[in-house]
Formats: sequence, C-alpha cells, structure tokens
Amino acid sequence: MQTKDRHVDLIQIFKVTAFLASILVLAYIK
Repeated sequence: MQTKDRHVDLIQIFKVTAFLASILVLAYIK
C-alpha cells in the first residue's frame, strides 16, 4: 500500500499540474 500511496500522490500532482496548465492555456487563448 505504501508504494501505491506514493504512486497516487504522483498522479494527483500530475493531475493538478495538468489542470493548472489547461487553465493557463485557456486564459492565453482568450
């Protein structure tokens, strides 16, 4: 479970980064 927790943390960080990046892209397009 510990290794899975680490993996989940990385996935959550990636999702947050992709989310912020998408917002920046949308703001840039506007």
